[in-house]
Amino acid sequence: MKSKLKNQQIKEAGLSLFNKYGIKKVTVEEICKKAQVSKPTFYKLFPNKKSLAQTIITNSMNEYINKYERILSKESSIKNLFSDIFKFKIEASEEFSKDFFIDFQKNVLSQDHFLKKREELQKRLISRVLEANGNNINVNKHFLIYMIKSNFFNLGMESSFKSLYPDVESMTKDIANFISYGLFGVSSKNKN
Repeated sequence: MKSKLKNQQIKEAGLSLFNKYGIKKVTVEEICKKAQVSKPTFYKLFPNKKSLAQTIITNSMNEYINKYERILSKESSIKNLFSDIFKFKIEASEEFSKDFFIDFQKNVLSQDHFLKKREELQKRLISRVLEANGNNINVNKHFLIYMIKSNFFNLGMESSFKSLYPDVESMTKDIANFISYGLFGVSSKNKN
């Protein structure tokens, strides 16, 4: 029980510090100080800082996948489905700083397990688009499927695109607004 509590304290301290400074700039000593644990306790639970970061990122990714699966499983219109996906992506983007998000991409998104899971979720989303029969979709459904397959919705994964934004949240909001309202459509923030 005590070990579980210490493990959680270390993960919370690590997440907080990694978010603030990025993984490379944080030391084990700083994590231990923030978590109020000794270095031997840290090393009993994690072999090194990178292992802690990997654990935090993997746990977050598993939570992300579970939430995304719940969204895809809900009975809703295609419009509400995409609205829920965008809201979720914006909320998820608030969890990590830009530096930690970049580390997240390098360390987790390239793993086979997560690549396969992303493909599976992508196929489920495409299936929902096909089931919609064009209802409430203002573009050709094949265009939308192409955009999904080309990972347009994951544009934020490209470093040149990310460099245009101060944080992950503002980047995610712009992508969601562009997809939802196009260049000149009315966004929800402009409605009275």
